[in-house]
Amino acid sequence: MARRVQLDDGLTTEPALKAADSETRAVGSAQGPIAERVDPVEWWAQMTSVVDMMRDVQRAVGEDLEQGANRRGELAKLAATLEKDAKEKPLPELAHSVDTLRRAFAAAAGYVTASLAA
Repeated sequence: MARRVQLDDGLTTEPALKAADSETRAVGSAQGPIAERVDPVEWWAQMTSVVDMMRDVQRAVGEDLEQGANRRGELAKLAATLEKDAKEKPLPELAHSVDTLRRAFAAAAGYVTASLAA
């Protein structure tokens, strides 16, 4: 959700609004001469700003996904270790492994909750 807000905010910046206005004027004149001149150099600079912002959001989303995948991988390893230990060790010796897994799940749940709230 936070990334969606970041993207929405970026699309309401002055360069984004000016680029959209220039595009609207150009497209509106598709059947004839452009009623209002659109400076191509200004339009290019505005669109470059918009595309750069969108790329920043894209990178941030990728980082978020990578962090989530890493957390899931860590949880899977902890769970596999606990499963293996449960077959080989008596119950009292599993307390530390269970507690470690419980803390890892709690941390992951906190990350997900924070991500959804943002």
